[in-house]
Parts: sequence; structure tokens; C-alpha cells
Amino acid sequence: MSTMDSVTEKLFILRLTCGICAGVAILTTFLRFTVRIVRKHRLWVDDAFTVVSASALVTQLAGVCLDPARHGVVRGYLLSNMFYLAIWSSRLSILFSLIRITRNLRPTRMLYVFAVLFFLAWAFLTAQLFWICESQKGWKEKPIPQCTLGTVVAVCQIVSDVISDSILLITPIRTFMVITDRKLRYRAMIIFGTCIVTTIVSLVHAAYLFQHLDTSILISAFVENSASLIVCNIPIMVTAVVKLQERRAAQSTARSRSIPLFHKPAVTQPTGFSSTTTDIKLSHTISQQISTSTSITTEGHAKKEDELITDKANV
Repeated sequence: MSTMDSVTEKLFILRLTCGICAGVAILTTFLRFTVRIVRKHRLWVDDAFTVVSASALVTQLAGVCLDPARHGVVRGYLLSNMFYLAIWSSRLSILFSLIRITRNLRPTRMLYVFAVLFFLAWAFLTAQLFWICESQKGWKEKPIPQCTLGTVVAVCQIVSDVISDSILLITPIRTFMVITDRKLRYRAMIIFGTCIVTTIVSLVHAAYLFQHLDTSILISAFVENSASLIVCNIPIMVTAVVKLQERRAAQSTARSRSIPLFHKPAVTQPTGFSSTTTDIKLSHTISQQISTSTSITTEGHAKKEDELITDKANV
């Protein structure tokens, strides 16, 4: 297989994977905004960061579709910067979702501190990208230009990913412990605990960075961005589904209570009189039979006496 055929095959696999992942992530974003607008009729800061992340993902998909031979350097910087923009916007969206939900439960000052730290990590990683890539020159002449980020960038990404995702995982557990409803508390913890998926994918992405696998790095980066966007939409979607089920259950219960029930009233008898009544009915029946048989016997005797009287008269 020639080098050009190999490049074409890698581009096809990359574009197909990115298209599928982006399609699923954008669909969940659309569902999120449908729920938010229909239920609340207003948006908040977490929704704004979701828009930023989705826009970065779409821009990244457009960059993948660019011809690497003509727009190689621009394409390389575009993909790298959109990766950081998408992943950190998703994390900020999850963080501000926590702030929005817990404003009335406990102080949120520490959550705002975490938001500032997320911004700083985002800025540091972006600056590190330009610093390392501009110090290298050979990557710009490759058939598919992509900067070799190296071990330092991989380590920084792993550290920042683990710390930020740990914050997003531990903070809901501590926050939702004040909820008295056990089912609601566990459900909230599980929903926000899905951010562990982003951590797992980020570790795979970092492993490819250590191995310098260009195409695998791009694919894993796109999967990580899509997973992070899906994860930040999950709390809104799951909460909407649960409330919809509860509303349907409440309507079903109210409907069943509003239907009139027509039952034949049961005739109750005082305790201790049922057997007496039965005995009385039985005695009455027996007396009727005795009286009937007595009347028949009396009529028979009367007929015989009449016949005898008639015979005597004829004689």
C-alpha cells in the first residue's frame, strides 16, 4: 500500500469516527436545550458553556474535513485548540450546573474558586501548546501536519484531567449529602459521577500521546471531547426523564381516584343471628310440607267417605 493510500485511509477513519461521535454529542446538546427551554424558559451560565463546547466540537469536525495538504498547519492548530476549548468548556458547564443546583443548599464560594482554577488550567495548556509547537519545525512539512507534543504535555494533561475530574466527582458527593431523600441523593451522585467516563477516555488519549501515534491521538481526542459534552448534558436529560415519569405516575394515580366505583352494597347481618334465621326458614319449609301432606290425606279420607255414603244411598 502506498503512502498516499495509507494517508487517505487514515483520514477516512478519522472523519468517520469524528462524524459519529460529534453527531451523538450534538444530539444530546439539542435535547438538553429543548428540556431547559420547555421546562424553565430560561438559560444559565452552564448552558452557555455547553454552547461553547458544542461549537468547538463542530469547528473541530470542520477542521478534520479540511485538506491537510493545503491547510495543514492551520488545521493542526485548529484541532489542538478546539480540543482544549471543548473539554474545558464541558467541565465548566458541569461545575456551573452544580453551582446552579446547590445555591440554596450550601455556600458555593469554593465552587467558584474551582471555576477560576479550571480557567487557569485551560489557559496554561493552550499556552503550552503554542510554546512547544512553535519550537518545532519539522511537523509542518508532514503529509498530515500534527505537532508532536511529547511527554511533558501528556503528563500535564493527565494531571489536570485527574484533578479536575476528581473535583467534579467528589464535590457532588459532599454537596448532596444534605439531601434527606435517600433515592434523590443517590440519583444525583450517580448522575454527576458519570464524569469518571471523561477521565477514562483522557487516560487513553494520554497513553497515545506517550506513544506518538498521530491518528490515534486525534481520534481519542475527538472521542474525549464528545464524551465530555455528552456527560455535561446527562444531568439535565436524566432529571427530565425522572420528572416526566413521576408526573405520569401522579396523573395515573389521580385519574384512578377520579373514576366513580359502583358496588352493590352488601347486606350485613348482626353477628349470631345468621344461623337462627336459617333454622327459622328450614322449620317454616318443613311445616309447609307437613300441612300439605295432611291436607292431601284429609281430602282422600273425605272422598272415600263420600263414595261410601253414595253406595249406601244407591243400595
